[in-house]
Amino acid sequence: MNKKLLFIGIFFIAGFGNKVYATEFVLNTIAQFNKALEMVDSGDIIIWKNGTFPDVKMNFMLKTNGIPGKLIILKAENEGNVIFTGNSQIIIAGAWLMV
Repeated sequence: MNKKLLFIGIFFIAGFGNKVYATEFVLNTIAQFNKALEMVDSGDIIIWKNGTFPDVKMNFMLKTNGIPGKLIILKAENEGNVIFTGNSQIIIAGAWLMV
C-alpha cells in the first residue's frame, strides 16, 4: 500500500510542473510579436490579428524550440485576413515550428 501511495505521489509531483494548456499570444504589432518570442514555449500559439501590415520584418527565431507533438505555431487570426505588404519579410529558424 505504501509503495502505491509513493508512486502516485511521485507521478503527481512530476506532472505538476508540466504545462497542460498552450498559451495563445494574440497580437497586431511587431513589438508585441517580439515580446511574445521572449515568453513562448513548446505548444504555444502566436496569432496575428486580422489586418494589413506594411513593412513588417519578423524574426521567428526563438530561444526555445517546439517538440514533437507540441509545435510552436505562428498563424493568422483568420486565414487570408492577415496581409503583410511592402517590404515585409519573415525569417524562420528553429525546430518544430509551424507557420
